[in-house]
Amino acid sequence: MPEGSIRAMIALILIMVFIIFGIYLFRVVGTGNYAGPIQNLTAAEIGELKNVAYIIPSSGEGYKGKYDVWLQADLNADAIRLATQLATTVGTLVVAVVGFYFGSTVVATGVAQGQGRVVATATATAQLIKACP
Repeated sequence: MPEGSIRAMIALILIMVFIIFGIYLFRVVGTGNYAGPIQNLTAAEIGELKNVAYIIPSSGEGYKGKYDVWLQADLNADAIRLATQLATTVGTLVVAVVGFYFGSTVVATGVAQGQGRVVATATATAQLIKACP
């Protein structure tokens, strides 16, 4: 594997774990609670309702054209704040990982070039000493 592959994989896995955790947390906090069932409603009554989650036909005799309805509450302010904070944190995490990855690569390249210059300078100095008796 090329140099730095393990570091890159760890960084990507860290980002993916954080994103998956954020999605799970938002699903738990972000979805509104369900209320229901509200039983034996007609289509006209259902049309007047807001935030209908799902509708199931009522069962039994005498319930033809009637439906059971579940409602879902709106997102609360905490869920919206959580989504904003997760987006900000993921952005910060991505920038930090990318900065660390590229920063460490630049430092390694700089060190290698610096060592090459030191060797080249030492060789040139040795040649100068030999040339000048």
